[in-house]
Amino acid sequence: MKRTFLIATFLLTSFAFAFAQKYDIKLNLQPNVRVPLRSTNVITQKITIPGKGVQEVKTTVSTEVAFYVSALKDGNYVINGIVNKREIQSESAGNKMTVSGTDSVENKYNKDLIAMTGKTFVAEITPKFQLVGEVKPLNDNMTKAAATQAFSVLQDFFKSLYPDHEVAKGESWKASDEENGITTTTTLTDINDVSYVMDAKVVLNQNMQGLTLKGEGTQNVEIHKAMGIPLYGLSTVPATGSTSSPMGMISVEVNAINSFELVQ
Repeated sequence: MKRTFLIATFLLTSFAFAFAQKYDIKLNLQPNVRVPLRSTNVITQKITIPGKGVQEVKTTVSTEVAFYVSALKDGNYVINGIVNKREIQSESAGNKMTVSGTDSVENKYNKDLIAMTGKTFVAEITPKFQLVGEVKPLNDNMTKAAATQAFSVLQDFFKSLYPDHEVAKGESWKASDEENGITTTTTLTDINDVSYVMDAKVVLNQNMQGLTLKGEGTQNVEIHKAMGIPLYGLSTVPATGSTSSPMGMISVEVNAINSFELVQ
């Protein structure tokens, strides 16, 4: 009898322990709570051209977004979102050019940025930040295409963060961004009273105008446990590639560093 009791107790304890260690990582938001986020993406390219040596180009993309839940709908969230800042700065051979969505004069370089910056859109998302239906502009001077692009900028903060199933500490899941040729394998490495901590391996295999870039990097993210929103993240992805040209083989080395955080 005592042995049977011990076995039963062990099984119940093991089951309870296993159940307690599973976490459904997702958004858990209340209406009208504003979520402001910002990111800085620095991409350094070294391009080797036969007969011309090495050219270095540094591009910095600074982004500020915000959204809030305007309604709850069948387990999903209806959000109002905005891109408050989208600025791109390029430096090469001592020359610098900056374009921004807040520029007062529109040109071919900042046209798309101006179209989506400072204007509000509405979208329905799942608790895993997947779009349901279409993105709609809320401003008369914002096109549907610009609203869709603005949502895409916001969604970039959340890509690969949420597994499609409950996970335990030490468990991994994979997410693929086929459009950009990125595969992310994320592991839940730590849990505390405030946050989930995740480490990821990022694999890049991107083809762009005949140039194939390949590389592997890392990503570290901390997510607020109660609300499911990212608190901080840092990714570093080095990559290399080459392409043929009339001048010979052109080789490219890229190092992309992206940091993002909740604005508090």
